[in-house]
Amino acid sequence: DRDHAGTSGKLRFELKQGERSCATIRETIVSPDGNRRYDQTDRSKFGSCENEEFKSQEAVEIRILSDSGDDSYVDSIGVKLGGDWWEWNGYQVKVNKHGEGNSWRTISAPCSGSCATIQRFRIEVSMRDHAGTTGKLRFEVQQGDTTCATARDTFSSPDQNRVYHQADSSKFGTCSYVLFNTAQEIKLRILSDSSDDSYLDRAALQLGNVWREWVGYQV
Repeated sequence: DRDHAGTSGKLRFELKQGERSCATIRETIVSPDGNRRYDQTDRSKFGSCENEEFKSQEAVEIRILSDSGDDSYVDSIGVKLGGDWWEWNGYQVKVNKHGEGNSWRTISAPCSGSCATIQRFRIEVSMRDHAGTTGKLRFEVQQGDTTCATARDTFSSPDQNRVYHQADSSKFGTCSYVLFNTAQEIKLRILSDSSDDSYLDRAALQLGNVWREWVGYQV
């Protein structure tokens, strides 16, 4: 969702699992715009991946390549194997033809067991003087190799001594669809785009019907 995140170029995928590997064609994704999700279901774009078989019990490595020096910024890449999406999630990863962003990234089988998506986020701003900020706050969430990040303006200019809830899924970024195991530990952190300090007493997310909270004091 950053400015100029799209590119005038073309993006393609490479995948590998052990000795198996494949690549999509150069025009897999053409001139993508910022702040949009693109799904490619046209099998004529799949290249050598059209008939390659991967094992559903083993991790897959994936990378995205660009043919352009016009930078693109990516938050998530994935592939649908069988009926499930296998995804890597990051935040504003620069991709261009000069090799930036072309690292191999491991994607594993989707969440198994009792799984849920995040329904809302919450922060509690401290009551101390000047605890608010003129900046914007966002969340990053992690559970094992599964990660996601909300939009840059998840919370904008929060004031002191107030509790803020965010239930607008358009602010959830890659967290709008990533599944997390409800029985396992989950990690979160809050990031600011401003040098104007903010002080928080609590941060939380609702996973399924249950709130997961961190509690501190004027952090």
